[in-house]
Amino acid sequence: MVVSATFPPGSVAFLQGFVAGQLVLVTILLLLFRYFFIETKPATHAKRLAALRERTRLIQASLDARCPPMPSSHSTLRVPYEQGSQACLLDMLHRLDYELPAHAPETLTWLNVLLAQLCLHYRQSILQSDQEEPRKDADADTLPSMSSAEKAAAKHLLERALNAAVEGRTHDLLSGITVTDVDLGTGYPTLSNARIRPSNDPRCLRLEVDLEYKDLLCVGLDTQLHFRVRPWHLGSLAVAMCLRVERLAGTVAMEVGPCGTEQDPLEGLELRVCMYPDFVLDAHVSSVLGSKSKLHDVPKMEELLLSQLRLLIQRRFVWPEFWRMPLPRMEHDHA
Repeated sequence: MVVSATFPPGSVAFLQGFVAGQLVLVTILLLLFRYFFIETKPATHAKRLAALRERTRLIQASLDARCPPMPSSHSTLRVPYEQGSQACLLDMLHRLDYELPAHAPETLTWLNVLLAQLCLHYRQSILQSDQEEPRKDADADTLPSMSSAEKAAAKHLLERALNAAVEGRTHDLLSGITVTDVDLGTGYPTLSNARIRPSNDPRCLRLEVDLEYKDLLCVGLDTQLHFRVRPWHLGSLAVAMCLRVERLAGTVAMEVGPCGTEQDPLEGLELRVCMYPDFVLDAHVSSVLGSKSKLHDVPKMEELLLSQLRLLIQRRFVWPEFWRMPLPRMEHDHA
């Protein structure tokens, strides 16, 4: 009674007919969709494979029809990876129009700008990270390492790192290390004459660039060397030295390739960087030993320190040793 009072009998009949018609239409569409598109019986492996190939063919045909054809000079034929690294590398150079013996060296001005910005931001970050460092000794303000805010920040950062590194390892033979002078430089490294060369590893190519870095990098240290025969303290020797690096030049080689060697390959990729043995390092060391009587610039000490610095560089960065940086790789499940 309430429905008939709200809706006239003709309207109720029309609404019921409309809803019933929509339900019938939806049912017919579902039945047609099931009949034409849904597989009700499990298909055999051959039928599934044939259907997969047909769907793939239709997709490829649709994309080929909509995409513009490639220029005739551009080959779309791929070199199978099974042919080996050499075939893939030759194909890569051919596609890039790069001829190893004839291609002229290239300038790297854009890369020099990026490297300069990186150095600049690192120098600024040292100042920003140490602005709140308290002064432990007011007399230290007269040292060269406290002559500017940048040097003071670098001094505090370097002192913390050095003292933390030697803490507990010198058996109280060294007192605290004081950084008397520090200069991170104002110049920037420049790279030039980039060229691609064959690598000793047949799985990759090598990028060679000339490095030239002229600047004034300086680190001065002061400490006390204690002579002890427990429980007696026989005395201490004041040791002060300063290292200045004025120039680093040479050829830097970079490779991107699989980890490990060709005979013993490992999973993953890595960036390998090294310098050739003919690098140039212009550096000088000044030293003062003693408190009452002082020995200035002992030649053997300078020779020893510079030889150790060169040896450190050779052991870590000079060919055949590489500085290795792991690169992201495609993860896969071994299960």
